[in-house]
Formats: sequence, structure tokens, C-alpha cells
Amino acid sequence: MNSCLRWLRQGCLALTLAACATASAQEAVWVPLRIEGCDTCTVTNLHFVTPQEGWASARDTSRGFYRLRTSDGGDTWTTEPILKEDYVVLQRAQFTSAHEGWAPADYDDSQIDEGTHGVFAPVRFYHTSDGGRTWVSRAGRILNTTYLGDEGHAKQADRRFVPNLRTVGNQVLVMAGELGRQIGTMFAYYRGRIILVSRDQGNSWNAFLFGDSDWGPCIKFERPDDIRDIEFVDNIHGWIPAPSCRAGDGHLFVTRDGGDTWNALKFRRETSGESLEYVEFATPSIGWGWGIMIAGSVYTADGGQTWQTSTQFAVMDVLFGPETEGWSIAQTRDTDNRAWVLGIFHSADRGASWQMESSRVPGAAMRLLFQPQTRTIWAIGYIPLRRIGLVSSVEAHAKLPDMWGKLKRK
Repeated sequence: MNSCLRWLRQGCLALTLAACATASAQEAVWVPLRIEGCDTCTVTNLHFVTPQEGWASARDTSRGFYRLRTSDGGDTWTTEPILKEDYVVLQRAQFTSAHEGWAPADYDDSQIDEGTHGVFAPVRFYHTSDGGRTWVSRAGRILNTTYLGDEGHAKQADRRFVPNLRTVGNQVLVMAGELGRQIGTMFAYYRGRIILVSRDQGNSWNAFLFGDSDWGPCIKFERPDDIRDIEFVDNIHGWIPAPSCRAGDGHLFVTRDGGDTWNALKFRRETSGESLEYVEFATPSIGWGWGIMIAGSVYTADGGQTWQTSTQFAVMDVLFGPETEGWSIAQTRDTDNRAWVLGIFHSADRGASWQMESSRVPGAAMRLLFQPQTRTIWAIGYIPLRRIGLVSSVEAHAKLPDMWGKLKRK
């Protein structure tokens, strides 16, 4: 079974579903990949230092945390038990090259105190120059502060929690997270968002503090991790979705100058509870978004200013290349329009149309990654798969892991 989806631009956007012939070669493109000794593990990140040597972080709910290693380009893997604090660094690592990598440090703390999580405390992170074999803890000072939104609400915050980091080019680091107030030993009373930008590899930082008066008393008694995505389509245009901690409107932070300035766009939806959590852009204008309670997925042709809903194409992740190609993991209706079918889709026109490559997808919670050293696309799900065929180049991805498995497009 195969499906083809096409956006028609005639005044407003509409989505039509048409049946396409199923070729046996398409269904055979993605093949299983097994990991010895870690059959029940969930892979949460991976990185290749050379075309043959790479590692992956993995967790098992009953057995603990692991580092996986390969020396044959990912065909076979060995497992090594590691401590949770080491796993967390690998899980959230981002790389600017085969050897140079970075990871946020906030997420490894058991306590959130003023010394490490005060709003203007030094920005802590980890750095590696050997492809992730060893990591060094570093910190940089906040030199400049810009207030956005309700400045009064932002100034009420006495803590920050920044578990998300994105590398942009070779020098720029962007981090994003929450502003809040301490209640007992918990970071619980949200006051807004914080974006941190460094242009010298973390030695100094510019802080953007966004106070949100619409939230009111929003209390959660777990780690604040609502911001899960930092997206850059190039070194200039970037987006950070910031869902509301309550049912209702969220924000989309947008930069058009590489992070020097940010604007907060309201993500206002007619259906209560819809929340934008992830975005992926093919160009500075064309992008897809998805998140909690969105019935399907959303699409923009103006850089995120306005969004149209696709109820027949529910995206779980999207990855675009620098030209016109893209891949997505999504659900769509079958040819009889009676049942949802989960599959891996390919686009040759920046997402204007999608052709199903395979319906052999093990689960809905997945993420797509590109590894430049191996020229392969990986998708992270439950059962490992591999796709035959090299890819020339794809922009690096930066979405945080939720519940991933492993797929490989080779």
C-alpha cells in the first residue's frame, strides 16, 4: 500500500490525497538493523567520528543506560553500560564537526539551586574535541540581557532551567529553556522563557528573557522541559517553539539575523489545547510543525507568521536537505480513507508532495537524523531499519529525544 500527498496552492492551502502505485522496491528500501545485547534499548542519539566508527546513547527502562559502539558504519554494534550522568551528556550532544561537540549541563543536576540555576549565573555546558570520547565541563558569563514580552514577569524569575542546545555553524551556540521561581526545592512557578546565544563557542553569552503574563500561576512539580526544539534552516533564520504550560496559546520565537534579535509570535489556534512543539523548515518561508493535540500537522509558507492545518497528514518528524529533498515520518489515511497508516515519506519538492517510501515503521515516536561522515539518514524509533542509497548533504538536526528507536537510511 502506498500513498501520495500534494499541497495545492490556490489562494489558500488545501491538501488532497491520491492513490499511487506501490512498487516492491519502495517497500524494500528500509530494512531491519539489529543491535546485539540491547534488543529492548531505546536509542536516543548517535554520532559518527569517521565513516566507520560511531557511537550511540541508549537506555533500557529495566537495565539502565548504555553507550553503543560501531566500527563498520553501523552494521553491527557493541554495548557498554554507563552511568546516568554520562548518558545524559551523550543524549543531548550536538556536533559542529566529526570531533567538535557540545551538550547542555543543566539537565544533569539533581537539585536546582541559585548558584547553578540563578537567572544570571554562568552558563554551563560540556565540550568535546575528540568526537565524544571525553567531555570537559565549561562555563561562560552572560554579558548582555534583552527583555521581551512582559518585562515585569521576567524580572520576577529567580531561576532558569536550560536543557536544550543547538549548534549553528562552527561558532554559534543557542540554548533555550524556562524562567521560574523556586518553591521549596522545586523549580515550579513559571514566569517565562530564556534564550541564550554565544558567538565565541560559549565563552560569553547574550540572554533574551521573555516574560509571559498570560500564563498566570502555572505550577509543575517536575523538571521544566516544554521547549524541546531549536530549528535553524541556515545560519541566519531560526525558530524556537514554546508551548504554553497550560492548555492554550503558545509562542514561536523567530530570528532573522542569526540570533542577534528575536521576535515572539503568538501561536494561536482555534482548538483549545493545541500546542506547537516542533518545527522543521525547508526554506526561510516553508516549514512544517507538530505537537500536542494538533489534529494532523501544520504548514506555513510565510516563515511561521500564519499556519494552515493538514488533518490528513500527521507528521511525527521531518528532515529537509539544502536542495529540494526531504523525508518525514507521518500518518496518513489509506486509499479507502478509513484507517491511519504510519509510514516513511519522501519529498522531492520541499514538502509540496510526499511519496511513501515504506510502511514498515515500528512506532509513532521517532526522529530523523543525518550523519555527514557516513552520508546516511537515521531515524530513531523502536525497531532498527536501514534504507539503501547515499545522501549528498542534509542540514544537521536539533530536536530533542523523547522516545526513540533506530532506523538507518544508508
